[in-house]
Amino acid sequence: MVVWSAVSDEADRADYLALEAIRIFLSKTYAKIRSFPDLLTDLQPSGQKGDAATYDRIFLDDLERSEREIAKRALRRLFPRLLGVWGNAFYNDTRDWQRDRLVCSSQHFKTYFNFGIVGDGITRTESDALVASAGIPGKTANALRIFAAAPRRRRGTKAALALDELNVRIGDIAESDVGQLIKDLFSVADDLNIEADKRGGFSLVNNEHRIHWIMNNLLERFDIGQRTKLVEDAALTSSTLWLTSYADRCASKNDDAVAGKISEGSSKAQRAIVS
Repeated sequence: MVVWSAVSDEADRADYLALEAIRIFLSKTYAKIRSFPDLLTDLQPSGQKGDAATYDRIFLDDLERSEREIAKRALRRLFPRLLGVWGNAFYNDTRDWQRDRLVCSSQHFKTYFNFGIVGDGITRTESDALVASAGIPGKTANALRIFAAAPRRRRGTKAALALDELNVRIGDIAESDVGQLIKDLFSVADDLNIEADKRGGFSLVNNEHRIHWIMNNLLERFDIGQRTKLVEDAALTSSTLWLTSYADRCASKNDDAVAGKISEGSSKAQRAIVS
């Protein structure tokens, strides 16, 4: 059992209470939740639908008949991924789950079964500080440099986690703070070019990509004229290396629609820097 006071700053209250009810009244289901997070958290692998028979066998078959529908409803409520296993509803974005620190997010799942943040994750206090200081000159850049100097136990630095956290908290950044946040990101981009922060396996994701994703999501709320002005202003704080990378990515035909819309602004900003 994990007491609420141990995780209150890092977990969602409703999810915690729901898990506690399952622990007390459906102890077998609780044990299976702890044992099979990979079948419950985040989204189904792309293009795949979970096999209902497999989920029935793992999560329902050892329950009393009267308990099965209750367990199924509880699991679907906590883990939206299961709506596509025991139904036909599907999600394609987990940012809200990560932002709200729900148990269905793989980044936060273990918190609900331990006494606080597991390993070296970004705490809610750190996350809130990133949002609150987004409009203060130099604050975000300094915070990211500190995270970059903090090694993680397995691989990389906390800078990668902080950038991921900023991306899921984009909706909490005040519009008036966006310009300064972009300036800080542009000014610190070269310092975050850390090889160890590249995802393992076959992934090519690094901190440069993470900043590009933040930019895509930050700028989608503005029209083309506003985007151009924001990028041009931030270009004055940027190295030519980063600005070239940013302009190239925006111009790439493989980039997403949002980045494509800002390519004009980024190209103008690049010319302003190099001239």
